[in-house]
Amino acid sequence: MIKILKNKHHLLSALFFILAVICNFAGLAYLLFIIHPNSNQVPLHYNIYFGIDRYGSGWQLYTPFLFGLLLTLINFYLCYRWLTKNEKIRLYVAIISLVINIIIIATCFSLIYYYY
Repeated sequence: MIKILKNKHHLLSALFFILAVICNFAGLAYLLFIIHPNSNQVPLHYNIYFGIDRYGSGWQLYTPFLFGLLLTLINFYLCYRWLTKNEKIRLYVAIISLVINIIIIATCFSLIYYYY
């Protein structure tokens, strides 16, 4: 592990991946605290033209967070398995993983804020 984190780009990419996972779990924990999984219909998608256009069960609100975690883990694996020579691409992929998780949190929280 020390060998992987020996320069600045490796350390920054590891930090961004850790922040992405922390953001994902924090958003998921907050969502679990606000909306308990049940069989009631909840809004899943908001369209600016028609308002809410998709409803579903409560557990379907958790799928974006699971998708974000899966995407972060795949990016982490790709970075530390195949992108060992190009440090800037590794850093960009880590930043993109963090940004994707922040966007997922923002979209889910905006649905929660406006309709709960």
